[in-house]
Amino acid sequence: MAIFSFNVVFILLVVNLSAAMVAETNAQEMCHQTIPGDTCNAVECLDVCVAAVDPTSHGNCIQSSPHHYSCLCTWECSA
Repeated sequence: MAIFSFNVVFILLVVNLSAAMVAETNAQEMCHQTIPGDTCNAVECLDVCVAAVDPTSHGNCIQSSPHHYSCLCTWECSA
């Protein structure tokens, strides 16, 4: 009987932790906006994202086509 009780408690604990983790992952949905351009400077990209898109955003330079780079702004949608 003790083994059965331990198994039931363990299964309930795993289910509870899994449900809590799913709720956290849904809250971390990320939003993106691309600011097009021919060249991209990392510092300017970050400044543009913070000023124009969202104060909590991060800016990264990405290659949009051969020899052309755009600024990709990323932030948490819930923020």
